Parts: sequence; structure tokens; C-alpha cells
Amino acid sequence: MLRVAVEVLQAAPVETVEVVARLCRPHGSAEADFDTVLHVKVHAIAIAKAHLKKMEATTVISALGARFDWTPARGLGAIDLDDIGLAARRAAA
Repeated sequence: MLRVAVEVLQAAPVETVEVVARLCRPHGSAEADFDTVLHVKVHAIAIAKAHLKKMEATTVISALGARFDWTPARGLGAIDLDDIGLAARRAAA
């Protein structure tokens, strides 16, 4: 997720990148079978100030306010789209 944001910020003339990761449920294939599992807004200035070669990605992504639900036993779980404002944007699209 962090790498995606860094790559886009280096290639595109934008100040902020919003990264959303979706995971397909087992045996799913339709759009409705995908859950949003990760979300973060990454600002170019924050990446410029971060010491990415010295810090772990999880530390950086957490500091940037990433939203995710993960446990070692279960792995990634779906996050509430209303909490991050994606449900309203998806309905409007």
C-alpha cells in the first residue's frame, strides 16, 4: 500500500494519494464479493519527510492514519466504509 502511494506520488503531479485495497472473499467473483480491507491517504509532504529506508512500512503506514482490521489469526478483515467516507462516494459514483 505504501509502495503504491509512493510510486503514484513520484509519477503524478498530485499532492495526495488515497489508496484503497479490496480483498475478494473465498469463492467470490462478483463485485459484491469484494471487501475493503485497507485505506490510507498519503500526502507527498509526509512521504518527503519520512525516512522510508530506516523505518518499517507498518510504522509509516500507521503514522499516516491507515485504516485496517488485522489479526495474526484471521488476517485482514473488512473495514466499515462509512467510517472512512467511502460508502457515500461509492453511492454517488
